[in-house]
Amino acid sequence: MKCINEKIVDKILSTSIPQASKKIENDIEIMKVISNLSKK
Repeated sequence: MKCINEKIVDKILSTSIPQASKKIENDIEIMKVISNLSKK
């Protein structure tokens, strides 16, 4: 079972990492904006 699960995870990661990294960049930008707003 573990081997099968690892293969599935690898497949998910290989397809979703580019999308996830974009989302993380967006989240970081949003967090920067929020922190700037809360400083004022």
